[in-house]
Amino acid sequence: MARSLEGKLPALGLKTDLQTAIGSKQGALTGSIFSHVPTILIEMVVLTNPHDENWILSKQGMSDMVEALDQGVRAALQAPQSR
Repeated sequence: MARSLEGKLPALGLKTDLQTAIGSKQGALTGSIFSHVPTILIEMVVLTNPHDENWILSKQGMSDMVEALDQGVRAALQAPQSR
């Protein structure tokens, strides 16, 4: 995903629950608390940032994000699974 979106949005890197705005206040994010399988939350944009909001609302931004998500999921599915 990062390679696909390079130059279109700033890459803020991977963060644990405790490093996110909500997770730092309440702990683990709700989707990951009760899950019996690994979970991942992808924060695509920061909607309080006008640049991010305008970008994701544009047809090109939506198209770019869909392509990046597709590439990221396909790459993850091809990666060796650790157990």
